[in-house]
Amino acid sequence: MSRFRIIPTLLLKQRAICKGIRFSHHTYVGDPINTVKLFNDLNADELLILNIDSNNEIKSPDYQFLQSMLKHTFIPVTYGGGINKFDHAQKLFSIGVDRIVLHAVLFSNASLISEIASVYGNQSVVACINVKNDGYVWLNPSHKKSIAVLDWAKMLEQEGVGEIVVQSIDREGTYFGLDEKLIDQLSHQLQIPLIISGGASSFQDIEKARRFGASGVSVGSMFMYKRPHRAVLIQYPDSKTLDQVFHD
Repeated sequence: MSRFRIIPTLLLKQRAICKGIRFSHHTYVGDPINTVKLFNDLNADELLILNIDSNNEIKSPDYQFLQSMLKHTFIPVTYGGGINKFDHAQKLFSIGVDRIVLHAVLFSNASLISEIASVYGNQSVVACINVKNDGYVWLNPSHKKSIAVLDWAKMLEQEGVGEIVVQSIDREGTYFGLDEKLIDQLSHQLQIPLIISGGASSFQDIEKARRFGASGVSVGSMFMYKRPHRAVLIQYPDSKTLDQVFHD
């Protein structure tokens, strides 16, 4: 079995790190380069960087700015946002991105997965799925798609995606805990790694996700804020903490 991963998630909006609750009410957290440096120094497993500017604002990835961030980390980076064609992925890999995330484009051009994977390998392509408690896929908090999350995930797996990140809109930024039922459902039906995101409040939540079958957890607020007042504090567990929590 591959090693369980704990992945800090950085949301980029207008070249700043922000955080929200249920995909809305985004507030400024910090400078992207400083944040990347901190997670690098804390030896994070990897980073998931998502540009959440609106589709009208993202014509293509901001390569220059992203490259300036990548210069300050030696850990693997997965990037999503504005990737709509092969050339976008090609450029991202050339500047040092390890894997790319596809989301909205998959509803109109799922074959982009195989187009990229045929050159860079299936492991280089990650699909992102947004879900709500109703069990359906959502493009964003206000746009529901008429397909169940399990059906969509299995279809993307058949298309050749190497990994799936499932984001819970209803739990994001709430500290309500990860959706264990969803993890259990998906992990037993998929053959590829499943990363779960939304609601983590403790290492116990993360450990439960591992026991229910997730391959990793993507974490935002828990690593960005110090509770209960949501004071900004970038943090990541050291090896001693992880050994205590993830004992077999």
